Amino acid sequence: MNAWAMYAVVGLAVAYASYRRGRVPLMSAILAPLMKDYRSGSLTSRIIDSLAIIATLFGTAASLGLGALQISRGFQIVTGWQIALTTLALIVIGILTLGTIASAVSGVARGIKWLSNVNLVLAIGLALFIFIVGPTVFLINIIPGVLIDYFASIPAMSARTMSDSEAMQGYLTGWTTFYWAWWVSWAPFVGIFTAKISQGRTIRQYVLGVLFLPMTIIVVAFTIMGGTSIWLQRQSGIMAADNTAATMPPAEDTFFLMLSQLPGSQVVAPIIMVMLAIFFVTTSDSASLVNSQLAQSGNPQPRRSVTAFFALLMAGIAVVMLLMGGQTALTGLQNLITVTALPFSIILIVMVVALWKDLRSDPLILRGQYETWAVEKAVRRGIDEHGDNFTLAIEPTTEDTYDYGAGSHFESDAEEYTAWYQHTDEDGEPIEHEFETPPAERH
Repeated sequence: MNAWAMYAVVGLAVAYASYRRGRVPLMSAILAPLMKDYRSGSLTSRIIDSLAIIATLFGTAASLGLGALQISRGFQIVTGWQIALTTLALIVIGILTLGTIASAVSGVARGIKWLSNVNLVLAIGLALFIFIVGPTVFLINIIPGVLIDYFASIPAMSARTMSDSEAMQGYLTGWTTFYWAWWVSWAPFVGIFTAKISQGRTIRQYVLGVLFLPMTIIVVAFTIMGGTSIWLQRQSGIMAADNTAATMPPAEDTFFLMLSQLPGSQVVAPIIMVMLAIFFVTTSDSASLVNSQLAQSGNPQPRRSVTAFFALLMAGIAVVMLLMGGQTALTGLQNLITVTALPFSIILIVMVVALWKDLRSDPLILRGQYETWAVEKAVRRGIDEHGDNFTLAIEPTTEDTYDYGAGSHFESDAEEYTAWYQHTDEDGEPIEHEFETPPAERH
């Protein structure tokens, strides 16, 4: 939930600013309420959007590198070919980049959607396979405990600091700090992408969908994969010789080691490598699409050449990190994510303030506050003048009763309620906008 909470904040802020307020779908446009004179081409807005691009670029490049290492190691284990891991990872990056470019330039409705649907089927199939051929009863029993333990552990784990102990300092650096930074680096492109495909939804629908649907899927997937590994360790100690993390295999070996203990793993392993490849292609193509949109002042239909450029740039960064890192490539990629995500984490905090300020001035919310105030005022007057025996009547006010009217101090045609929506182009110039989203585009 922690990761998707970050994505939900960015996505909600982008969706609200773009589809409710009519601003350009840029990171800087979200902060417009905190700026005196916002223009998408100003120096401040360009810096903000550039930080979002950098965070997305390096975060996704690091993910591409990590994914390439995972797929390459899987290839070595499945085929038995002892090709150098770094060399194999570079080949995998090249193949994934070609797939990314082909998918990204075809757009959301074609390549990205098709690959996502294929991968969804493969992921569900993998989960069902492990659930059925693995320790089914054990997994059924562990799911409720995992959910309860997760929610119960959130307060305590959130309060952990590096002052607790030296061991805790290493744990927080290698896990908490790294994953938070990773999620922050993904927040710009995941947020914009979810906002793009959620046009026409209410805030409640968006938040519930973005938070709880992915969380449910992740809990089930992690429980099946992790629970199977725990069961195998208890049965044979295959995952760690002395039950400590020190004797566990490298991270890129763990999944395939677990899989090798299940029947039919030789058939499933190649399919899993294809699935992993598609996962990283769909991630990279979405990031390339969003980065090209940010680089072109929020253009919803960015040029294909720019999209392809960002895909190649991502691949280049991943290649450089793998070549420079050698045996410590994984650590280098983790450090890269942490450093590049820091500036955008500050923007993420400011973004919450800007969204809150925007929502407080939304006409729908203001009118809702007025409705509550109007009814309260009428009820108080009724009690003061008639005690418990009175009814509320809706009728126009007269000169004698104007001061008692529910709307005596509310002008519904005031500028703040009628001129709040300002739809602008990438240069900040007002343009006409169709307020109602066509039904065909709501899904």
